[in-house]
Amino acid sequence: MKTLRVGFVWVAAVLFLMALILEVSIYVANTRTRQKSEALLTAIRQLRVGESTLSSTEKLLVEFGAVSSPTSPLPGLTRATEYQISVLNRLIPLQYRHRGLWRLGLGLKPTITSAQLEYRDGTLVSVTYRVDTPVFTHTGEGVQLVALTAIEEDRGTEPRSHMRPYYELLNGRNRGKFYGVQLGAVLSPNATPDQRNAAFDFDLSCISSLRGCQAFCEIMPSVWREAKRTYETHAPPMVQELLDNPSCPQN
Repeated sequence: MKTLRVGFVWVAAVLFLMALILEVSIYVANTRTRQKSEALLTAIRQLRVGESTLSSTEKLLVEFGAVSSPTSPLPGLTRATEYQISVLNRLIPLQYRHRGLWRLGLGLKPTITSAQLEYRDGTLVSVTYRVDTPVFTHTGEGVQLVALTAIEEDRGTEPRSHMRPYYELLNGRNRGKFYGVQLGAVLSPNATPDQRNAAFDFDLSCISSLRGCQAFCEIMPSVWREAKRTYETHAPPMVQELLDNPSCPQN
């Protein structure tokens, strides 16, 4: 009996050590993911739509392993090329978001940061930076929260705001089932430095925390404040709930 107890103790100790090593590995990988995401954000902030070129941004594309794909041209426009960059912790399977294991915390929440750069005739015409992570609703249901900032060239003839917050309800391909909310800001190339700073005010520290990113206000505080003022009374219930997350400042 004593030998059996000793065996159980050893098994428990080995399992605990394995779990500890895995947790430390995940934390280190999450920290590296956050650092690379912050480096990508810094690089994206320097780009200028209508001015930056494919040759001037080649180093960025190579450094972050961008993948290119041609896009269908709009009527009257030449063919464009789009580059996609993704940063994530590959120790955490993306299936976790569907299986709900990220609910346990412990640094298991799968968060992806990405960038999309579109060029036409060698000139940058749009750039997008986004953070994609699962969050809870008040009912305990998991939904995807996408925090996004985009800079797009002015294609219309009507004047528009140089910075505007927006939201979008996200529906999947499977019978249009709702799965998340996208909240963010769209900038025009003529946005002021203050508007650019506000739109790209991402706080990515939650990526490497054990509980992960919990609310839109944590990830994009400046845009969150603007969106809350803009949609305080007329946003859909799900958007309103995400804006009014209890972990966010109430004033």
